[in-house]
Amino acid sequence: MKSLKITIAALTITLLSNVSMAQEKTAESRAKRETEAISEKLALSSEQEAKVYQINLATDTQNETVKNDEMLTDNEKRAAFEINNKARMEEIKAVLNPDQVKQFEEADAKRKEKLESRKNSQPRVASPMQIPQLQEGTPQK
Repeated sequence: MKSLKITIAALTITLLSNVSMAQEKTAESRAKRETEAISEKLALSSEQEAKVYQINLATDTQNETVKNDEMLTDNEKRAAFEINNKARMEEIKAVLNPDQVKQFEEADAKRKEKLESRKNSQPRVASPMQIPQLQEGTPQK
């Protein structure tokens, strides 16, 4: 009886953690998290924060639509994400004052540098889902 209660408690915790992770993946939650991070680093005014949130929300919503579009290949999705995110950066810069723009660009450069070093240090490995495709020689989406 005691082990049954422990099993049920563990299952409940697992299910609740999965639900909370799924909720984190909404455009609204991503926009909020991104805006909070930018606001903290750049000390945004409440007016700037509201504008940055709207920019992030619009971009994250667009990116979510692209991600769910089954008609697009992975390369087309990647290109769309890149275009959307470049537009986001320019829109955010338009909201910032010159000092904040400088800090924003420096932080973005550091982020890109870190991403690039991580990309170069880790060999790319096919996921288990890609292995049958690679063996059959079928083109990847």
